Amino acid sequence: MDDLWAHQRAIVERARAQRHLLVAADMGTGKSRSVVELCKDDSLIIIVCPVAVGPAWEKQFSMWDAGRRVYSAFSGSTKRRMEAVRGAINDIHLGRRVLIVNYDWIWRDEPTKTLLMACLSYSTRPNAIVADECHRAKSPSSRASKALHRLGKAARGARRLGLTGTPMPLGPQDIYGQARFIDSSFFGENHRAFMSQFFYTDPMYPSRVVGRKNEDEFTRRLDALAFRVRADDVLDLPEAIHEKITVDLPRPVADAYRQVEHQIAIEVAGGTVNLANAPVRLLRLQQATSSYLGTDDGDRCLEPVAEKARAIEEWLADLPPREPVAVFVRFRHDLDQLRALCSRVGREYAELSGREKTLAEWQRGERDFLAVQIQAGGVGVDLTSCGDKPCRYVAYMSVGFSLGDYQQSLARVRRPGQRAECVRYYHIVARGTVDEVVYRALRKKENVVESVLSQLTGGANA
Repeated sequence: MDDLWAHQRAIVERARAQRHLLVAADMGTGKSRSVVELCKDDSLIIIVCPVAVGPAWEKQFSMWDAGRRVYSAFSGSTKRRMEAVRGAINDIHLGRRVLIVNYDWIWRDEPTKTLLMACLSYSTRPNAIVADECHRAKSPSSRASKALHRLGKAARGARRLGLTGTPMPLGPQDIYGQARFIDSSFFGENHRAFMSQFFYTDPMYPSRVVGRKNEDEFTRRLDALAFRVRADDVLDLPEAIHEKITVDLPRPVADAYRQVEHQIAIEVAGGTVNLANAPVRLLRLQQATSSYLGTDDGDRCLEPVAEKARAIEEWLADLPPREPVAVFVRFRHDLDQLRALCSRVGREYAELSGREKTLAEWQRGERDFLAVQIQAGGVGVDLTSCGDKPCRYVAYMSVGFSLGDYQQSLARVRRPGQRAECVRYYHIVARGTVDEVVYRALRKKENVVESVLSQLTGGANA
């Protein structure tokens, strides 16, 4: 372990002693490297992770445990994935193996049955199950969270680890689904009892937390379950500077925005919009700030060049020529606006989204402008450099309502490997709109949806 950082050695030592551990370590602190070292003597390891993170795990094992056979079941056809699962489980004669599988697949019938049978069998039982980005399991009713819990419960004696840089993106209530997999003795297996013990909830909407109780006991259990590592405490990271660029929506766009806002406010007051369904309805407000509306007949563009795109263009004009940049967005409409912008100003456009993945060209320095859909580029992606140049300028044209996704995106650039002395983040915000509420909530690490609903009702939902 001589090549590990001190905090990585501490993770390994704590996990060896405790076996069931939540590693709540910020992005870039080397969680996966610690796991590879910890599990070197294990015969079979199962890694559950988002699809985007799968290649990073392949790389970690090739670098630090080259003698282990890697079975990748996080992409490709169902047939190919199942071959990888069965190979990892049945190829006992090949020695040490690791199976890498993604969250959105483990709950499906065939892989679930196969993995559960392996966990229950003495001869093929895994030595360790690792849930990377385990905040993906925070919702106890989700199929992925339930499947992860079943796997952990079936694999008696296996080491169970949860890895995440954002363990409670929406609040302390998020810990239950993760703890249920890692070690249910800390917070139990009854979600209602957990909520009743530690939270005051809305009588009409029991999933909505309105207050906390027994905080000392909650903290005591969490401290026993988790090992916390903060990047700023253990790494020499560049300074982060945040700046807000405010834009004014043109009158036609502003009028359309106010109509949508008024309709949603009526629905909130009438009880048809609540915390459970609000994110879908509030999408229309965010779309309007990007100068388009989603309708049943398709997207309706409110202006040929969105005001936010103009702000990005002006921002680029103030930067050195060919300076590499990354711009995070939420909507495909924004991606289209940025592609057209690059065509106008002579920038080489790359994109990382659900529809296009030309990140590698940007990373090689062949292109200097990267548009990232925040849902696709928030985890498992290194944006520290573009060719031989550091990426030190990042903009947010639009963001989602997830604090976790936002924090993950920040750390894609400000992490080990970043050679710039500081990273500058520019937030494009439409004045007098939902953008301002979302920006403020993210900066204060508050629940974004609650903040927006409260704003729409003048504080009635606060």
